[in-house]
Amino acid sequence: MTNFNNWFEITSLKMTRTNTYIQSRNTLQAYNILDTLPEKEYDNITELIAHICNVPISFVSLLDTERQFFKSGYGIDINETPIEHSFCKHAVKSPDDIFIVLNARKDNRFKNNPLVTGKPNFVFYAGVPLITPRGNPIGTLCVVDNKEKKINDYQKRALKNLANQVVALLELRKSRLDIKNSKLKYETLFRSSPQAVLLFSYEENKFLDANAAAKKLFGFSANEIKKMGLAEIGLQKLSQETLDLSNLKQKELHTLLVGDQKVVKVEITTSELLLEGKKCCLMVCNDRTEQIIQENRKKIVDAISNIFNREKTIKGCLKKLLQYIYKFGEFNLTEIWLTDSTSSKLLQAATFTNTTVGYTFYAKSQSVKSFFRGEGLPGTVWETKKSNIWDNVDKKNLFIRKKAAQKSGLTKVFGIPLFHNKEIIGVLVCGIEKSNRLYPYFTDVLKQMGNFIGSEIIRKQSEIELNSFFQHSPDILAIAGPEGHFRKVNPAFTKLMGYTDIELTSQPFENFVFSTDTKDTLKEFKETISGERHSNNFVNRYITKSGDIKWIAWSSSDLIREEGLAFCYGRDITEQKNMQNLLDNANKLARIGSWEVDLVKNTVYWSDITRQIHEVDDDFVPDTTNTIGFYKENYQKTINKIFTDCIENKKPIDFEMPIITAKKREVWIRIIGRAEYENNKCVKLSGSFQDINQKKKAEIELKTILNEKNTILESIKDGFFTIDKNWMITYWNREAEKILRVKRQNILGENLWEVFSDSEELSFFKKYQKAMKSGVVVHFEEFYPSLNIWMELSIYPSKKGLSTYFKNITTRKIAEEKLRQSNERFEIAAEATNDAIWDWDFKKKTLSWGKGFETLFGYKIEDHKPNLKTWTDRIHPEDLERVIGNLNEVIQLNDEKHFEAEYRFKKSNESYAYVVDRGIVVRNKSNEVERMIGAMTDITFRKNYEKKLRSLNVKLRNHSRELQISNAELEQFAYIASHDLQEPLRMVTRFLSQLEKKYNDKLDEKARQYIFFAVDGAKRMRQIILDLLHFSRVGRLNEIKEAVNINKIIDDYSTLRKELIGQKAVTLIKNKLPEIYSFKTPVTQIFHNLIDNSIKYSREKVKPIIEINSKEEDEYWEFSVKDNGIGIEEEYFEKIFIIFQRLHDKEEYSGTGMGLAIVKKIIDNMGGKIRVESTPNEGSTFYFTLKK
Repeated sequence: MTNFNNWFEITSLKMTRTNTYIQSRNTLQAYNILDTLPEKEYDNITELIAHICNVPISFVSLLDTERQFFKSGYGIDINETPIEHSFCKHAVKSPDDIFIVLNARKDNRFKNNPLVTGKPNFVFYAGVPLITPRGNPIGTLCVVDNKEKKINDYQKRALKNLANQVVALLELRKSRLDIKNSKLKYETLFRSSPQAVLLFSYEENKFLDANAAAKKLFGFSANEIKKMGLAEIGLQKLSQETLDLSNLKQKELHTLLVGDQKVVKVEITTSELLLEGKKCCLMVCNDRTEQIIQENRKKIVDAISNIFNREKTIKGCLKKLLQYIYKFGEFNLTEIWLTDSTSSKLLQAATFTNTTVGYTFYAKSQSVKSFFRGEGLPGTVWETKKSNIWDNVDKKNLFIRKKAAQKSGLTKVFGIPLFHNKEIIGVLVCGIEKSNRLYPYFTDVLKQMGNFIGSEIIRKQSEIELNSFFQHSPDILAIAGPEGHFRKVNPAFTKLMGYTDIELTSQPFENFVFSTDTKDTLKEFKETISGERHSNNFVNRYITKSGDIKWIAWSSSDLIREEGLAFCYGRDITEQKNMQNLLDNANKLARIGSWEVDLVKNTVYWSDITRQIHEVDDDFVPDTTNTIGFYKENYQKTINKIFTDCIENKKPIDFEMPIITAKKREVWIRIIGRAEYENNKCVKLSGSFQDINQKKKAEIELKTILNEKNTILESIKDGFFTIDKNWMITYWNREAEKILRVKRQNILGENLWEVFSDSEELSFFKKYQKAMKSGVVVHFEEFYPSLNIWMELSIYPSKKGLSTYFKNITTRKIAEEKLRQSNERFEIAAEATNDAIWDWDFKKKTLSWGKGFETLFGYKIEDHKPNLKTWTDRIHPEDLERVIGNLNEVIQLNDEKHFEAEYRFKKSNESYAYVVDRGIVVRNKSNEVERMIGAMTDITFRKNYEKKLRSLNVKLRNHSRELQISNAELEQFAYIASHDLQEPLRMVTRFLSQLEKKYNDKLDEKARQYIFFAVDGAKRMRQIILDLLHFSRVGRLNEIKEAVNINKIIDDYSTLRKELIGQKAVTLIKNKLPEIYSFKTPVTQIFHNLIDNSIKYSREKVKPIIEINSKEEDEYWEFSVKDNGIGIEEEYFEKIFIIFQRLHDKEEYSGTGMGLAIVKKIIDNMGGKIRVESTPNEGSTFYFTLKK
């Protein structure tokens, strides 16, 4: 503890000593006395005090930081000692007393001091501190003896008086130094200062001197300034008062007019000095003009920014902006001209005035609303891209509004270009009646604002457009803050969530997130709001106000603003998610699993369903070796080849094979897959794994039955399928494949409602249930949303289940809907012809109303004298500003001729009618409006009609459903008719054949001929019925698009018709036919029918030559089938494509006349066209197109 106290005392002492010495050192610096040579004045004092006190030694000691310096010494020959040896350092601690040490050898403070123990052997010491007038101790005057001694009061007074004399000498030294430094400082400041410096005499009331910078500031040389007084350099003139030195503050800002135009802001700092006996004032003048301009510019920028941030519309911004500039520059008027959308002219965007000059000027220049480049002051500024000041505009012919200036008294106008990205977007114009002294200053300030104002206008326009997009976007848009709240949300989000925007932004967004998604959502938000990355399609669930769950996929932009806000945009994917869930459930029901082979990691993955199909244990780990073991040996090479082909040649995997499960059961499966590549190297194989065992068994069981029925059922043109009592599909014809787009091999043996699960919510399910339970034939029409088609269905019950005939009637339905809409539009148009006609004569300032105003609104023309006020007074107050704004905009825009507005118009009974007002603007050659003619249409009925539309839509849907049922019954009738008609025909044919066979020997030739005619007619009738059914089913594409090789189709035809081609000696030529992406079955049918047609109608004794060509266009393929047959007359070019239209008797050429009609219907349904070019007895060429 003792050591600590000692340390503390020593440390405190050192700190105190150091502070005292530093203070002393700083004071001594002002005297510039340290290390100077001895001076007589100081030596006289030390000698005198030594004699007075009768001592051998005296000296003047000055305390430096680390030493004491002896300025004068008597009886001592040293100049300095370390500060630690100094007695004086103790003396200065008591500035008001004499510090006396009687015997230093006995004093503990000094007995070991080198000055005591050695030469000069101090014993007695008396010292008086040297205290400056400012109270700072800087040293001592002291006396020393080699023996113990005492001094009397006289000696003490003498010691104090002479100490004061030492201080007086130091102060005199300091004054001399100050005078010397002052002169040097004055010369340096005056001659080299970059600021203007003036020296003014009080007595002579004139300037004595001026430096070079003063000429630049005041515009006068030093010699000229010396001859001037204060008023003559501009101070008195601008301040409007008599200025003298008593008026000048030590630091004051003055406004000077240099020359006739330049205004400068000068800050003058004054100080008095005595120069050569004259009392003078030194004026240091700082030019603060640019600083003041920048300060004002900042104020203007802040004010303009507030205007553009506060106002909601661009017109409001411009109006407030002009009002601010008007007040700032004390102008008579301000206006802004903006370029039009084509940058071909300037249009008056806004004006402001509050003076008689301004009101008069605009009243006399109403017709001037635009300027072309180089025209008038705005056009000149636009063309030169520079500010322009025009004086005496009331006399200037280039000033387009010269007459208005003369009437109003306007004399001076200046224009400033408004820039955005170095392009002029408009011109600011300010006008004044009479220029004041600050006019040049205001113009200089405003000239610097062109870029800022232009950018603010463009920014506001963009902000309004962006806000409109934000408010009207159908997608979710929001701005999120770092605190975890939505700062702003758009209406689409509030509508989805059912909350108001305040409810969504007043609490953390995590409150709306589904509980199990909160953790991932907050993690995503943290990484996004930190700027670490963007959010990209992050999906989470939100809970709406009604409790529904909505899936939203979020993405984000870069952070905006200094506070780090994130702009978020989302999509409602709830429907997709629900569909995915349905798909997953469907996969489970369909026993479809997945698999994946990672060729980099050499791993194999099986989904749960895939493992179930293999019937493996839970701990079974599949790999490339044990997987192949589930297949029979004779299949393993094939499987290896399929997978190798996929890896090396990118060929998709799709095959069906039986496997032997872990439980030794044989199960048929189907594998589909594809390869993934990185840097042209296969890295992964993946796909689906489906249990098709039940389907395969059904296929085998039904194969025999299908072969028997195939010939009949595949030839009909209706879709046809059968199901058993368990709803399992047992037959599926080609037309069913086309219409429902499901391949036969993919649906046989499947449950109808599992395949078409989306039909359970439609009337399909109810109708099938009715037919199954009641055993009654059911006919109906129904729309199938999944394929976007209308179908006509007939369901026939049997002991085994149900048989269904159906066809695509979408084309008919579309035609019916178009007809209904057309009739509806016609009825509405017919009721909307009773309009109110009006005629507005701009020159005569008259407004005329037609009879319709009495018919529609109840105003009797003879009782009213219509004028513009009569019209505007009857516009609903909420609509008035918008309507007048639209009208003014149409009138002001030179290239606009049409006016249209929808608003509410007061009728004579004080009620309001909804009207659409349309008008035509009539302009003269100078593009001035002379007249407007228009008509008002009462649309009140339409407005009321819209309210009833929903109710009507409900009725229409019910009616549509009834039509579906009716169409289904019609289709069923067609099928029954065809089916029931064929049965009697077969009976007629069979019995007539039996009759001919049994009674052949008893029949004469006439009877046999009659029997032949009857049998032949029945056969043709049956063929007509089959062709009709086929024709009705054309266009039901139930298969998917695929690559179709036309060459192969022609080759297949040659094989199929080999016998016929040989009999007729047909030459079939195909020229580089392409592979197209289309529906294979209808394309095949087109080529087969056309080639059949060419062979059938070949000329006798002329070998048929048929040539098939193709040509590729941008959006489609054009094919041609050319023959050298009998040809066709031009008048029959259209007729041949009509059903049952034949150009020859059946005795000449067989057939029903359906072939080309079927071809045309197929091509029409596929979006193509067909035509024919032909010359009789030379041949025909059929051209048709197919979309790519």
